[in-house]
Amino acid sequence: MRLNYAAASSTCKTSESEIHIEEAEIYTPLQRVDHLSRFSLGLRLSNEHRWLKFTLEPNDNIIADNTQLSYVDNGNCIGVCRNMERSAVMAFKGSVWVQGTGKCWDKVGWARICIRKDGPDPLFEGTYSKQKSIYDIQIRPAEMNNTHQWDLRRTISNTTGCPNSRMVASVGIATDCSYTASFDSTDAVIHNVIRMINSASEVFESSFNITLSLGALVVGERCQDLTPDPRTWNIPCSNGSLSHRLDLFSRWRASRRDNHAFWTLMTGCSGAGIGLAWMAQLCNTNFDQHCGTGANVVARTGVEWPVFA
Repeated sequence: MRLNYAAASSTCKTSESEIHIEEAEIYTPLQRVDHLSRFSLGLRLSNEHRWLKFTLEPNDNIIADNTQLSYVDNGNCIGVCRNMERSAVMAFKGSVWVQGTGKCWDKVGWARICIRKDGPDPLFEGTYSKQKSIYDIQIRPAEMNNTHQWDLRRTISNTTGCPNSRMVASVGIATDCSYTASFDSTDAVIHNVIRMINSASEVFESSFNITLSLGALVVGERCQDLTPDPRTWNIPCSNGSLSHRLDLFSRWRASRRDNHAFWTLMTGCSGAGIGLAWMAQLCNTNFDQHCGTGANVVARTGVEWPVFA
């Protein structure tokens, strides 16, 4: 039997590709921003003397008006549903400029940034491009901000059937107990998911003319000592491979009968691969044991958005 899915894998990069941010400044009065702000963010990197400037605006599509946050236990029971507040989501998009000669600035790429803290000493994460290179900005605990160069390969080039005008695709995200346990709080899980979608949406927009919007987020509770329901995807790492999780998650996704383009399961379990997806199943809500459904699995890594995209 041949299953119609695609896998992703990765190799580790050395610390030689890390570039530290020496200075960063938000160019607004009092260096303050909110979720509706349009502003510029300047930063100076350790490997060059010229400043970079991100010209940013709100990513208004990052969550829908009725995006729901809910929780699931080991028995597949969902509860504590509430709508996510747009005012709490500090996700921005824009362009990257480099300081040229004199007072000129040259446009060199795009940026997707999530602000964690504003003010004179800002904290932010995200992704940006400069010429043909793409960089990921991460915050390290007890360390200064840093950027990490990420090598993206063109794995999908066929855009046949993509819309001529910009469309919005609502996506569902679920985190299993192992993924949730790798963060200090539920808020940290939510922030990481939003950051991932904000960065990945740039790839979908430039390649397929589709903007991603978080339509639903289901957070799996921390792993319990109880024997999990064999039908649920919210299981410890010892209870199955990525392909087994994809099968369980696909059946759960098909049972929901919602209008989301696809669902992604984020897992903290490691293995031979870092991602698994059914091929050519975007917007498919029905499950077939040979073709699957509109669902995929992404494993926890330092940079998850390229796998998600």
